[in-house]
Amino acid sequence: MKTAGCILIVIAALMSGAESLRRDRERAETLRSLTSSLTSLRAEIVSGYASTNEALAAVSCTLKGRTAEFYARVAERMRGLGERSFFDIWSEAVKESLGVLSEDELEAIEEVGSGLGRYDRGTVAAILDRAEKRLQVSYDLFEAKRRKEGKLRFLLPLSAAILTIVIIL
Repeated sequence: MKTAGCILIVIAALMSGAESLRRDRERAETLRSLTSSLTSLRAEIVSGYASTNEALAAVSCTLKGRTAEFYARVAERMRGLGERSFFDIWSEAVKESLGVLSEDELEAIEEVGSGLGRYDRGTVAAILDRAEKRLQVSYDLFEAKRRKEGKLRFLLPLSAAILTIVIIL
């Protein structure tokens, strides 16, 4: 019976470590993808050839993961534009799709939603540029931390499990 309990403790620790690494990887991928999408969005809007709606559609077709889900939610809800403001649509999609991000990162993305379709191209480009830089800095810091602490996030629960097993036995 003790053996089965010990095996279950080790399995739980391994699953906990793996889940922590998965969440970190998902956040990193989301940050990278969002940063890239803002660069593309800025290029589409600044060119003057596309409206905000067309620019969002053009950018969203190249994305995957949570970022693709985010843009898909915005596009899906654009039919309700008029009944609701663009910022409300954008903000709701941010909350539903980008929960893996920190408060500062979410704030940067919401700032983009407050400016899209409201201001001239130059102002929107500046808003997108600022958000892109904030997300890039956040991504760079997070990646450095992730590389440094990645193995620790996996080994710490495993070490706790082994210590628990030693105490049990």
